[in-house]
Amino acid sequence: AADDYSLIIDSATTKGYLSSDRVGGSGGDDIYAFDFVPAEKTEIIVAIEKRIEGIAKDKNETALPNTFITLQSEDGTILDTITTKNDGAYTFKVETNKNFKLIGKKEKYNDGYNNTNTFGDELIVYADVTLLNTKEIVAEKIKVGEDLGKIVEFDNIYFDYDKYNIRKDAKSELAKIIEVMNDYPNMIVELGAHTDCRANNAYNQNLSNQRATETANYIRKSITKPSRITGKGYGETKLLTNCPCSGDVVSDCSEAEHQKNRRTEFIIKSTGKLTMPEKLTDK
Repeated sequence: AADDYSLIIDSATTKGYLSSDRVGGSGGDDIYAFDFVPAEKTEIIVAIEKRIEGIAKDKNETALPNTFITLQSEDGTILDTITTKNDGAYTFKVETNKNFKLIGKKEKYNDGYNNTNTFGDELIVYADVTLLNTKEIVAEKIKVGEDLGKIVEFDNIYFDYDKYNIRKDAKSELAKIIEVMNDYPNMIVELGAHTDCRANNAYNQNLSNQRATETANYIRKSITKPSRITGKGYGETKLLTNCPCSGDVVSDCSEAEHQKNRRTEFIIKSTGKLTMPEKLTDK
C-alpha cells in the first residue's frame, strides 16, 4: 500500500501538494500537485412543531367543561377540534409562522373567539377562549335608550288584519321581554307600536294604540311591578324607510320595506338599579 504524507494546501489558491511513494511515480518518493473544489454549503430547514394551549372559561375565570373548541387556519379551514374535559383545557399541535383562530361553543353560551399566531420564538403559545352566557351578553348591552327587543333578538310579532289581540305565535317572543324585565325588577320600558303608511293616519294611530296597550297589558300580567311597562301607539309617524303615502300619495315601496315599518319596540327608559347577582346563570 502506498503512503501519502507531507500534505500542503495553499490557502490563497485552490492548489495543494503531497509526497507519496505510490506506484507510477518517477522515483521512490514523488511530489504530487492537485486542485481541490470547496464543498457547497447546504441549507437545512428544520420544521419546528409548536403547540397552542389554552383553557375554555367563563368571565369569572372558571373552567368550562364540555366546550367544543375548533382550530381554524387564517382562511377559515378547520384544522382540528377537541371537546374540553373538567379542566377546560385544550392543546393543538400546529405549524410555525402561521395565524390561527380558536372558536369555542357550548350550550347556553354565546360563541367565544380568540386569534393567535406562531410567529414568535415560543414553542408553546397560550391562548384562552372566554365564553359569555346569554344573560351576561344581555347585561353588557342594557342601556337607557336601547331597544330591549334588539338586545334579546326579539322577532317582530304580528297581528291578524285589523286586530290587536295577542296571537299564540307572539307569546314565545314576548317571553324574552318578560324574562329580562323580571331579571331587572326596576327596569322601566316604553313599548311602542308602529304601522306602515297604508290606510289613513287616524286609523293607523288608533290601531297602533290598541296593539301597544294590549301587548303591554299581556306583559304586565307576568312581571313584578306591572306599571314598569307602558304602551304607546305611534301609527305611521316614525317610519324607518322612506315610504310615505299620505293623502293622494301612493307609495311604490316593496312589501319588505313596509314590513320594516310595522314593528314593536321596547325602549329602555331606565335600567333601574341592577339587582342581578354578580354571577349570572341561565334558568
